[in-house]
Amino acid sequence: MILKQLPRILAISTLMGMSILAHADQALQELEGYVIDNAQAIVDAEENRQALQRELRQLREEKQQLKAIVEQLVTRLGNLTQELGRVKKEDIADNRSKADQAQNTANDARTKAIQAKKMASSALSTECRICFQEREGSSQCQGTRSSCSGWSSNPKWTSPFRDDTDNRGGGCQYQWKIECK
Repeated sequence: MILKQLPRILAISTLMGMSILAHADQALQELEGYVIDNAQAIVDAEENRQALQRELRQLREEKQQLKAIVEQLVTRLGNLTQELGRVKKEDIADNRSKADQAQNTANDARTKAIQAKKMASSALSTECRICFQEREGSSQCQGTRSSCSGWSSNPKWTSPFRDDTDNRGGGCQYQWKIECK
């Protein structure tokens, strides 16, 4: 900047009566200050550039590390997604199997209940009677010597029989039976 203006400065200093050497010396001092300032700025800029390059290298390394971590996470997420899909399919299949088993068990229970109901119904509809007979024919045995209740799903008592045994010889011989049809 001073070098560009040197011809002008020389012209002005000649007019003002200043010596050219004094102006040249002043111009050199300013130029020296300017060079020193610029040299320091260049050194500072170089140090800043080197620091920025180190920081940039570090950021690039961190970026690579983060990229690797992200790739690992993406891979793990993919694996987990596949595993979850497989587990869901297995759970669905297992639940279907259990549902089928429960349905079969319910059908079996229903069939057995129907069979039991039929058996109970036929057992209840069976008619029975109780029969009695006296076989000795002794005078000590009085009343009806042979009788049966009527056929029924709810049988009644037989006709009464009086046992009048005493100290005499002989006696009564009784028999009972249940008949069902």
